[in-house]
Formats: sequence, structure tokens, C-alpha cells
Amino acid sequence: MECRGGAAEAAARAAACPGPGDQRLSGANGLLLSPHVDSLFDRHWISFDAGGELNCEPEAAREALRCWGIDGANLIRPFSRGQELFLRAHREALRR
Repeated sequence: MECRGGAAEAAARAAACPGPGDQRLSGANGLLLSPHVDSLFDRHWISFDAGGELNCEPEAAREALRCWGIDGANLIRPFSRGQELFLRAHREALRR
């Protein structure tokens, strides 16, 4: 597949939809991730801590990130309080 310079992103949700209306519509529930990274996030194989550090489980997620040349998160700005609430619940699912 040839790359033509166009950027591709996916809107990832920390809390799965459908959920309560407030969760589904909350801007704090969304992160902009590349589609291949979003697939790991949706499976709860990766998440982010409160400081924006990338957490990953299982080893397959680490290996995929290594193959893609991803060493960590590129956090543009700190997570908001609202985002952190959604991410906290997402991290809990990662630990299960």
C-alpha cells in the first residue's frame, strides 16, 4: 500500500458506546489516535496514565508498538479532569 501523505486518525472512546447519554456525547470521552493504535486501545491492550504515559498489556501489544516504531505517547497537552475520569475506568479494564 502506498502512502500518499494523508493523515488518518480514529476517534477512540475510553468508555464504550452505547453507554449512558452523557458518556456517549461527552467530548472528554474521546481521544484522537491512529487507527492501528486505536485497535489496541479498544481491546484494552493499551491505555494512558494520568501523566500521559502509555501503559500496555499483554506482551503482544508491546511487540506491535515496537514494530510500528512507537516508543511512548506524544501528549500534546495534559488530559483534562473529564478525560482522566474516563481513562481511569479504561485503565481498570486493562488490569483485568
